[in-house]
Amino acid sequence: ASLLAALPNDPTDLNPYNNLSALKKRQNYVLKRMVEDGYITTIQAERAYQEKLQFQPQQQGIIAAPHFLFWLTEKLTNSIPSSPINKGSIYQQITPNFPPITKQEPGGFKESTYKIKTTIDRPLQQFIEAQIQQIITTLKDHNVHHAAALVINNHTGEVLAYVGSPDYFNTDKFGRNDGVQALRQPGSTLKPFLYELALSKSIIQPHTILADVPSYYAIPGAKLYSPTDYSETFLGPVRVRVALANSLNIPA
Repeated sequence: ASLLAALPNDPTDLNPYNNLSALKKRQNYVLKRMVEDGYITTIQAERAYQEKLQFQPQQQGIIAAPHFLFWLTEKLTNSIPSSPINKGSIYQQITPNFPPITKQEPGGFKESTYKIKTTIDRPLQQFIEAQIQQIITTLKDHNVHHAAALVINNHTGEVLAYVGSPDYFNTDKFGRNDGVQALRQPGSTLKPFLYELALSKSIIQPHTILADVPSYYAIPGAKLYSPTDYSETFLGPVRVRVALANSLNIPA
């Protein structure tokens, strides 16, 4: 109780997870005041100060996908400037039914906090988190310390699992870095799949002409992206078979 009474003075700097020594110092001050005011004896104060403390791990809670939840909060804050949304005011509810993400009352949002029903699949989310932990453990000798994964329903666009880092709450290992949002292109890995899909749907044929010319693509929150090839040159009009054989980026 004396430890809790010490927290309101400065809950940020007296955070027991980050600065336990400062919190214990403040607890000692509270206990001394209680002795001086006659609420407890010196022996009781000493016993309370020496009592062994046990804290719950920080990651325990109701947040199933913290990177996704805080990303969603930021998006809503930016997209609805007239609404009184504050970071931390949104909580997550796992549900099998997915109605519209928000309901707006005439004249604006009626309350400052409201439900956001996400499409996160809790068992799948936990499975992906476990897989990432296993991969990191397997590759740690190769200096791999970070991984991220995003699972979506291609038919609906629903986000089923979102893991931005191995452990969001591990700030010592930059857990709040979101690998899903990082601008990292997958390289040539996707090209065989893209060509196979286009060929199977008869969008292209091996002799179809594609353009290998300077191109620019808009990326939200970043400058225009202009991909190049390893040679940093462009071949102009090329057939599909040539584009694939040379792994050209623009035609893909």
